[in-house]
Amino acid sequence: MGLQLDKCCTGDKSITPFYMDDMERGKMKRQISTIGKKNLQMDEINKMYNGNLQNLYMSSDDLYPQTLNRNSSTFVRNRQNYMNMQDEQLRQRIWYQNIDEVYDVGKDLGTGRYGEVFMIEKISYPRKKFACKKINRDMINSDIQLLERELDILTRVDHPNIINFHEIFMDEQHFNFVTQLCEGGDMFMHVEDVKGNEQLVAKIVKQILSAIKHLHDNGICHRDLKLENIMVVDPYITKNPHIKVIDFGLAQYFDSTFSTMQSRTGTPYYMAPEVIDGIYDQSCDMWSIGVITYSLLAGYPPFNASTDAKLFKQIKFCDYQFDEDAWSHISTEAKSFISQCLQLKREYRIKPLDALKHSWIKKHTQQEKIDLQLIETMRRCKKYNEFQKHILEIFCSLLDNKEIIHIRNAFASFDEDHSGTLSLEEFSNAIKKLRKDISDEEIRDIFDRIMDEGKNEITWTLFQYACLDRKQINSRKLMRVFKYLDSEEISYLTFKSLKESFLRRDQKLVSEGQIDKILRDSGIEDYDEEDSDKDNSKNDQEQLGQSDRISQANYENNQPQQKYKRVNFKIFCQLVGIDIQVEQQSDSSSNASTSTRDESLQAKRQRNQDSFKISKRTNLQNQQ
Repeated sequence: MGLQLDKCCTGDKSITPFYMDDMERGKMKRQISTIGKKNLQMDEINKMYNGNLQNLYMSSDDLYPQTLNRNSSTFVRNRQNYMNMQDEQLRQRIWYQNIDEVYDVGKDLGTGRYGEVFMIEKISYPRKKFACKKINRDMINSDIQLLERELDILTRVDHPNIINFHEIFMDEQHFNFVTQLCEGGDMFMHVEDVKGNEQLVAKIVKQILSAIKHLHDNGICHRDLKLENIMVVDPYITKNPHIKVIDFGLAQYFDSTFSTMQSRTGTPYYMAPEVIDGIYDQSCDMWSIGVITYSLLAGYPPFNASTDAKLFKQIKFCDYQFDEDAWSHISTEAKSFISQCLQLKREYRIKPLDALKHSWIKKHTQQEKIDLQLIETMRRCKKYNEFQKHILEIFCSLLDNKEIIHIRNAFASFDEDHSGTLSLEEFSNAIKKLRKDISDEEIRDIFDRIMDEGKNEITWTLFQYACLDRKQINSRKLMRVFKYLDSEEISYLTFKSLKESFLRRDQKLVSEGQIDKILRDSGIEDYDEEDSDKDNSKNDQEQLGQSDRISQANYENNQPQQKYKRVNFKIFCQLVGIDIQVEQQSDSSSNASTSTRDESLQAKRQRNQDSFKISKRTNLQNQQ
């Protein structure tokens, strides 16, 4: 009988690695201090930090290890340039407001080192639930760089297996980190559900590997991979598992020419031998994946001891076994995969791409069948302007997992090198396998309409835009986004409210000036709302009349001819590229067709009833 898998550390006080736990199990009693309903002004925030607002933000020295040669490559120079402006841009993404003015805080989901995690729902759009990590500012003040690092990374990465960041709030007592809600909880909760199921575990591990390869390709080492940091999107993991990697507080940037890290961080059970010694690189993540795979298949960890000292000794000697009782029915391929992850010397440890190509992973994770309708949808896809991209990013984040599962499967199939982005070659190869009648010229045209112009590639988010069918991007579903953005519930959006929303959510860390340009290019004007209260009614009526005369072609060509001070829902749909009038006509035709069909069915049903009555009456007469 194997050892019990325990999420807690050994409890040895003589050796206490940094950040040893982050989310304890069980129901925690809510203790939320009553906070006054007021927005925080900059002078108030400055006062909280004794007149030094810079205490909130880390320096470039905090983000980079001292051993990193910052001049060793273009990557490092670019990161250094970014750090020169990071403070201001990160400030723009922290919303200085009490979160309960925007969200209703629901049940608690757990607790961590710095605070608790709650389920929340937006007051203006209660249909969608989110997760909120409520971080106590007094507790995290000395480790504020952890929060900033996580915020920095989550606004840069874009992958279907990395948690979606939404926004962050700060009040007098807490930072409130709003992310996607994973209703299935963390992977630790599902160990008994997946134990011994090689096919299920391989599907889960493949998604973890895909996320880690994307991180490593972007120069990021997670450094704290564990079962508790792998979240399950849907409650029923045994049907079609979809996981998300979370918690990037300990993650570190590295450079390909000089990647050694020295601080001992992570959780003891999952630490690689070189992390214990304090000299390591990104391959420590692969060791952790080996521990996770072993634990999921066996139901207990490969290394276990009563103290940290004994545990570290086991790890440094790579002292683990495939016990007969638990491993007799597990395949040789699975054991080979684990052994290649748990190599004592990091230079011999398997790399993420090689791990994704391992026979065990390939055997149990056959490619899902791609919906051919997606190809037709991409052929019809137009080139979106920046405003539309921001709106559609929010639109996609509000979709349920079941609404995009076919898109996620297609993206995984297209992504041959598992980088989390699609090159022209990958995109072309995938389409040609499915549709041989599409020419190279058309494929290139489709790619150019979808791709990220700055990188000449298609990201996960852009791929979602391109695969959204016209039936999905309709006025009814766009109302979700409109209500989500209309936090004040005033039935219109302004330059100011849209700008604030874009700054809080933007994945590219664009500047405030760039956001201003995006909004003005879309025809949305900045104005003083107090001075315009006198003629608001007149302006609204004028805008409604003028918006009716604007053709859809103006927006498809990204050349709006009308300027807007207030954006109601009708104008909002036009800016996104949805013509409500056409849609209503289509709905009317559909309703008319449905009505005619219903009338036909009703007439047929009546004829059948009449026929049945005549037949019944005839039978009675015959019997008499």
